[in-house]
Amino acid sequence: MMGNVENEPVSAGRCEACGAKLPEGAAGCQRLFDEVVAKEFSDYRYGRLHRLTVDTYSMQHPERYMRSGKSFMAHLTGMCAAPEGNQAESVNREIQRWLNGK
Repeated sequence: MMGNVENEPVSAGRCEACGAKLPEGAAGCQRLFDEVVAKEFSDYRYGRLHRLTVDTYSMQHPERYMRSGKSFMAHLTGMCAAPEGNQAESVNREIQRWLNGK
């Protein structure tokens, strides 16, 4: 089986979903994500990036974090809203309202 990065074979040293080179493969990728999220919750300076972190990781690991078209749209539009800076929170609220509607 070929990997998704540089046509290298998938191995234990690479995350199968995003192609990140980590000694523990997918488990190491999840561990790294968990560490970043813990940092965001423990240090307010990183907290403002939490939504972007989750949206980005979810888009890179769809088999685990995207169970529907709505989930895909929520993460994709969340990533697109992130560069809006101070308005990102209100943009994301409107997106959630739209996705949860009929």
